[in-house]
Amino acid sequence: MKLGNKAVQIRRNLRLTHRFAYCSVSKFINTQIFHFELLYKLPLNHYRSTTHFLPALYFQSDDWRFHMCGRFAQAQTREEYLAYLADEADRNIAYDPQPIGRYNVAPGTKVLLLSERDEQLHLDPVFWGYAPGWWDKAPLINARVETAASSRMFKPLWQHGRAICFADGWFEWKKEGDKKQPYFIHRKDGEPIFMAAIGSTPFERGDDAEGFLIVTSAADQALVDIHDRRPLVLTPEAAREWMHQDIGGKEAEDIATDGTVPAEKFIWHAVTDAVGNVKNQASNLIKPIK
Repeated sequence: MKLGNKAVQIRRNLRLTHRFAYCSVSKFINTQIFHFELLYKLPLNHYRSTTHFLPALYFQSDDWRFHMCGRFAQAQTREEYLAYLADEADRNIAYDPQPIGRYNVAPGTKVLLLSERDEQLHLDPVFWGYAPGWWDKAPLINARVETAASSRMFKPLWQHGRAICFADGWFEWKKEGDKKQPYFIHRKDGEPIFMAAIGSTPFERGDDAEGFLIVTSAADQALVDIHDRRPLVLTPEAAREWMHQDIGGKEAEDIATDGTVPAEKFIWHAVTDAVGNVKNQASNLIKPIK
């Protein structure tokens, strides 16, 4: 079957679900890889009102592979995350001892995002998704580190809208038999992770369309055999540099290359499939299942 005909068939199959799905489709032919992006869209008003998103789609048939990543946990207190990045004098963030308590963060919601303004760190609730006014498809949630810096769509965000999304870890789904098993991936040492993000500034304006995207990189095979993308996780030092306003786009590329947390720093475990429903936010979502 030709590549175009297969894509049409895939699109028809995706219409069977009422959930948002952003997929990358790869076909392997001998040693060549043909890659294109397939965006299944719903009307924006439907997308913003729905409470169920497709958290991870990993489907394999013959030589076709689908993948999407888009869930993480942000449950500790603000202070516990910020302690790794800056002293109190370096940030303009009100003290809040209450845990954030979000164990199942999904696209299309407001997420606490860290950025630098006037040489101080600020924390704003920012929409996870990016759909500029001219974009007539569903909001994007990820940007590839390999192309974001030069992309016509993402270059301005890369240059002027770099931010950090802190978290405890992220979820991935792996097809095992006839089911998709969710896994929670986190640091071995229990430290938080700092995911590189880019978005439309100023973040404090609270835009419900032009929000932020999480930057992704190729997944190291030593990490986990789930799929080929993962969030770009930076060391605390690199995360702080990433947000500096006086850092240019090319320097940010170097930070993204040199400041990544290596795969051997992470571990993962299977978790309950209750994480598939974004309404579920209990702490047991990140605990190992037997």
